[in-house]
Amino acid sequence: IYLPEGFRKPGREKDVYRLVKALYGGIDSGRLFYDEYVAYHKALGFQVIHHDKCYMHLFRDDQWIKICFHVDDSAIAQKGQELWQWYLNKLAEKYEFTLGELSHFLGVRYRFAPDRSSVHLDHEQHILKMLEQFGMLNCKPNRVPFNNGMQAPSLANVPTSEEEKARAKAYPYMEQVGHLHFIEGIR
Repeated sequence: IYLPEGFRKPGREKDVYRLVKALYGGIDSGRLFYDEYVAYHKALGFQVIHHDKCYMHLFRDDQWIKICFHVDDSAIAQKGQELWQWYLNKLAEKYEFTLGELSHFLGVRYRFAPDRSSVHLDHEQHILKMLEQFGMLNCKPNRVPFNNGMQAPSLANVPTSEEEKARAKAYPYMEQVGHLHFIEGIR
């Protein structure tokens, strides 16, 4: 790896350095963290189920811990204070972490009823981010893609000039569809 500007030694700008530790955000950092995180939990007795590699559980007598995770974001459910305290102590030996009420996980917001009898999940923040990214914050919503009270779009809107075609090709349709697939997945 080359050192970034400001860190290079004069006369040795082309030196290559061996990376000793994976950097957060690097191409393999997610996989490396996953491998290490799962190995550590397996050593504690957790089991990963074969059909979902981002779920682990640990059962001891009538106590249990269940973890859903993706890279460094986890949602944990537990029953039994003795096992839970043991786990928190073991986790603190290895990682820095924060615990809190489940409010967001993997882009989904969780809102619990006061009596905990129900939970509402939504993608409101993701939707607002997407609308802002594509300049659609001021668009008027419609429940269906085409309003029956309107006339069908004509071919007058189809790009004809080379400039219009280039602009249409440059528009990130696939990225927009990806956002919509992500949002639709919660339903």
